[in-house]
Amino acid sequence: MPLITPQAKPPERQPVSYKLESRIFRLLKRYAEFIDSTQEYVVNQALDATFARDREFRDWVTSHYPDDAAAGSTGPRSARSHGRQSTVPVPASDADED
Repeated sequence: MPLITPQAKPPERQPVSYKLESRIFRLLKRYAEFIDSTQEYVVNQALDATFARDREFRDWVTSHYPDDAAAGSTGPRSARSHGRQSTVPVPASDADED
């Protein structure tokens, strides 16, 4: 058994580019500084929390993407979520969608 626990492999990431309102961008930077994390982490967590809490959205995903729901493909939430898993089905592949 190793003395040091191996580093967890980060989840696969997809590059995105969005423009934010100046006010939102300032708050994002400040929040990331506040929790001593990256802006990317804050955006990921905020979206994950929004998707997980929006029951209507979860129902919509299930009805519009039944293959994702049937496969039970839910993405794990981050370590800061205390081991909970997201309840939103994760698409098998968005490569063909825009």
